[in-house]
Amino acid sequence: MSITQFGDFFIYNAAILAAASAICYALTWRGNDRLKKPARWLFLASAGSITMVCVILMSLIFAHDFSVSYVFSYSSTDLPVYYLFSTFWAGQEGTFLLWLFYLGIMGSILMFTSKNYENGAMFYLNIILISILVIIIKKSPFDLMPGVVPLEGAGLNPLLQDYWMVIHPPTMFIGFAGVAIPFVFALTALTQRTYSDWTDRARVWTLVSWSALGIALVMGGFWAYEVLGWGGFWAWDPVENSSFIPWIFLTTQIHSTLIRKKRNGLNRFALIMVCLTFLSVLYGTFLTRSGVLADFSVHSFIDLGINNFLIGGLFFFTALTAFMFMYRWRDIKSQPSFNSVASRSYLVTLGVVVLFIGGILTLLGTSAPLLTRFTEQTSAVSMDYYALTMNPIGIAVLALLTLFPTFKWDSGIQKRWILIAAGAAAGLTYLSLVVFTSMESQMYRLLVSLAVSAFVSNIYFLFVRSKRGHIAAPYLIHVGVAFMMIGATVSAGHDNGVKLALPEGQEISAFCHKITYTGSEMDGFTEYHYVAMTTDDSSDSFVATLESKYQERDNSVMRKPHVERYLLYDLYVAPLNVQYEEDPSIVGLMDGDVATVGPYEVFFDGFDVSSHGEEEGAPSMAAANLYVTYDGKTDTVAPYIEISADSLVRHSASFDSGRTEVFIANIDATNGAALLKFVGDKIPTLENTPASTLVAEITIKPLINFFWFGNLIIFSGGGILFAQLRQKKRKLKPLDKKQQKPQVAATTA
Repeated sequence: MSITQFGDFFIYNAAILAAASAICYALTWRGNDRLKKPARWLFLASAGSITMVCVILMSLIFAHDFSVSYVFSYSSTDLPVYYLFSTFWAGQEGTFLLWLFYLGIMGSILMFTSKNYENGAMFYLNIILISILVIIIKKSPFDLMPGVVPLEGAGLNPLLQDYWMVIHPPTMFIGFAGVAIPFVFALTALTQRTYSDWTDRARVWTLVSWSALGIALVMGGFWAYEVLGWGGFWAWDPVENSSFIPWIFLTTQIHSTLIRKKRNGLNRFALIMVCLTFLSVLYGTFLTRSGVLADFSVHSFIDLGINNFLIGGLFFFTALTAFMFMYRWRDIKSQPSFNSVASRSYLVTLGVVVLFIGGILTLLGTSAPLLTRFTEQTSAVSMDYYALTMNPIGIAVLALLTLFPTFKWDSGIQKRWILIAAGAAAGLTYLSLVVFTSMESQMYRLLVSLAVSAFVSNIYFLFVRSKRGHIAAPYLIHVGVAFMMIGATVSAGHDNGVKLALPEGQEISAFCHKITYTGSEMDGFTEYHYVAMTTDDSSDSFVATLESKYQERDNSVMRKPHVERYLLYDLYVAPLNVQYEEDPSIVGLMDGDVATVGPYEVFFDGFDVSSHGEEEGAPSMAAANLYVTYDGKTDTVAPYIEISADSLVRHSASFDSGRTEVFIANIDATNGAALLKFVGDKIPTLENTPASTLVAEITIKPLINFFWFGNLIIFSGGGILFAQLRQKKRKLKPLDKKQQKPQVAATTA
């Protein structure tokens, strides 16, 4: 049995063991306690099989076994170790495996911590495992390449060759896997009609998922901003939104369970939000992996023929959730979520509604390519849709954050002067934006003003409530939200960029800087452009290094910006392209073309492509077949280039008794075209070395660091809150057996 067959064996084994564990847990749930121990061992064995699948795939990647289609598609021998490691989750099969791996770990923890919820929670978790394992069975990561085994892999997409690729997807999938745990708690509560304490068990898991997804979203934003050169940290891309929507619902879920805990209110809504969060992850998985978004997002995957399985899983869990709610709706009792409009409980309830609406609006915008699929033209919504819908949501959230600390839970204002101070801060900020800045958007002015008022309101209570060594984590998180919104709004409202053509060696002034493009140099397939920037008063200077990396796999260029950081703003320099003066000694020809270069008439008769050997890493050769006619005679010449994994060597060919040489400057493999350079006494040239002009976009992004700092505060607060909840959870006592028996009976009735 080959190693790939072992991998497939463990996939099937994991599915069978998970099914057996689900059956044993179902019988245990009905009162057969003798099967609990086998149920646990079966789940652990299933999780172990999933781990073995991961180990086998990783070993194939590091062994460069290109007979395996997945290994060939996403790795190559020239990748560093850390990029090889990240190829594990570069494709769909790998991300599903990562998802399963995390579910196995979380299930192993859940098994011994869920107390009286274990039977139901583990039964439903096994069902989730099986639904994903079925997809892996359909599209195995161990499928073999057809025909001859290639000597080299296709390699990791150059856009993914960054250290963020090593940590961003694993963090994201902690969040995706984590939302399953509150979901199985909710289904268990609905099944066994225990609506009093399920949120206590699920709250820590909710916070873990919320933190992991949020941190991953910020990582992705920073990656796009600083590395990929997209100029911003958020573009409302449909695939970005498919992760953002569960995070909004998790935030809604956290606040709805707070009302449930404080006032025994919103019990039904809290259950709905937990289920909706999980279903939104499944829906986002379908959108990003079905090919629906292929024309609308750079992040989306192609369709691998698993659409029916994705739709089936989504339909199954949606139907199961709907059935459970219809069956148990009348059993779920709730108290009013607030007694008075002038209360903190009312503000939190209103905040839950606002966040829920924000999530639904984002969901609708993200679903536009699917909703318009059956119209004349499939389309996505524009950025204007999100500006129109989400800016008011942001304004409402910041207004509620301002009011929240100043009201008591039941009724009345507790610190009227803080409310007055926050309102005054908002008014002064708005006036300052009108008088002293160029920010014209009323929405942006309101967002910044309310963010300042939310900061004033929450910072006071953060210090007041954080005495005696206890940090009031919710207020800290709200302070972070205020910082984040200030940074995001100001940088967007004042994002003033200019495109400059920078001739080499010439000084240009912009943004109080003297800017000089000093030239470039090649290193392999990467060209580095150097831009010297000095302030007008010469108090500060730096050299911006901009990268243009040629991608041989798709004949494209990936450009990386330079970000010069200051306390209150970033100076963002992004390369767009490089223009060269036309050189009469350089001509571009397609197969069959004829061109005149000086006294020579040149006919291009295509390429001859060959390899120097079959051994791994052998360079390949491309020769241009040229017929050069002059003085009534014709010379046949063939300049060629040698291409290896890390180098490109040009070899010239001479004609006219050695008076003239020609070599290949560049190749367009897609169109079969060659760019040829001629050198000789009879060849016309520019008087000086051809000067290049760098076209770059230079932007000032004010207060952008407030955005990153605010997110750091938010998730630091989340970590503190997690630790505090863990400490409280240790004090929870499970229901004794006398309390559990009626619940089992009610379940089986």
